[in-house]
Amino acid sequence: MVIDTLFPAHFPVLALAHFVALLSPGPDFFLLAAFALRHRLRGSIGICIGIALGNGCYILLAIMGDAAIQQMPVLFVLLQLAGALYLLWIGSQLVRSSARTTALTITETLRVPSLAHQLLLGLGSSLLNPKNMLFLSA
Repeated sequence: MVIDTLFPAHFPVLALAHFVALLSPGPDFFLLAAFALRHRLRGSIGICIGIALGNGCYILLAIMGDAAIQQMPVLFVLLQLAGALYLLWIGSQLVRSSARTTALTITETLRVPSLAHQLLLGLGSSLLNPKNMLFLSA
């Protein structure tokens, strides 16, 4: 049947996991919301494009990585260990950090960042977000 090729048997589980991941906003959401509130569409369109490019990179890496992992199971174990070490490092940074207060100042003129600056912010936010990496690689 055509419907089986369009929606594999595991599609409902993937859709549910995607829905749950979207319930908890990440840094991409807060970056985009802050820029959209401050600069409207003109100051946030590049961030949207950057986030989409970052997610596209992870999807491409996931497709290529799946093919590599099927050929080399040892690579999968090494990736698991690297991911565990990364999460332990993030946890240790969180435990060692101290509480900080941020003084907010109101500026008279809000200069709209350049499109290239927005694009790099969105791309960096997407590529450095561990939730994106873990979700798309799973």
